Amino acid sequence: MSPPIAFVLLQQAAVPDLQALVDVLRQRHPDQPWAVDAPGLKRPRAPFILCGHRIVILLPVDAPVPNDESMWAHAAMSWPEARLAARHRAHVIVSLMGKGDDSVEDAKLVTAVVGGLIATASGACGVVFGGLVARSPQIWLEMSQEAFAPHPDYPIMLWIDIVPFRPGPQSVGAFTRGLSRFAGREIEYEVPGASSAPLIQRLAGLASYMVEHGDLVRDGDTIGEQQDERIEVHHGFSRFDGKPVLRIGPEPVPSGPLKLVN
Repeated sequence: MSPPIAFVLLQQAAVPDLQALVDVLRQRHPDQPWAVDAPGLKRPRAPFILCGHRIVILLPVDAPVPNDESMWAHAAMSWPEARLAARHRAHVIVSLMGKGDDSVEDAKLVTAVVGGLIATASGACGVVFGGLVARSPQIWLEMSQEAFAPHPDYPIMLWIDIVPFRPGPQSVGAFTRGLSRFAGREIEYEVPGASSAPLIQRLAGLASYMVEHGDLVRDGDTIGEQQDERIEVHHGFSRFDGKPVLRIGPEPVPSGPLKLVN
């Protein structure tokens, strides 16, 4: 799988101050081996910093990221200023050179650098992770402090989105966006009679497990903390885009229009 990419959204183009960035990262994550350069390194053409043997690219782009109306609609559910961030004029691409051994560790590294970049760059108005998940700079600055924390405390909600929807008048569902980068599939959760808050909390817990352990939940397994709460899950394909999902809910999948929950 390709390394994770984040886009730090700006109101005007700016080249990152690499030394200031490394200085801040050393303060925020002192256990990591940050550096601006290394002897004998074959230097990329784009601006970069180092974290041990990993090269982190920071490419300034004087243009907005491609627009994704559904992503911004999802983001606006919990971030009212998301629509303003969608009108940014420039961005910095944060990515890793080469493929790492662990998608979670790669995501942690990109997350930490994005947090440091927000702390040093003026005018950051948002972050898009993996082209799918948009968050405010304030949330990134706060949550990225825990970028290198062990499971379950690392900030997966910067990497995945959980979007509630209403499949019918008496039920609520939710689906993930971005989980497939770590686990090879998303989750779609639809249980008649469920209420929104407990459903999202349960889905977040399952997503966290899958980020850490991968796609280990088998077709036909049951999940739930209490025996009388256990629900059977199935491997299937999304009712939204046809891609692989872990489905929690009725089989076969109901048809009909869906409405996002505001």
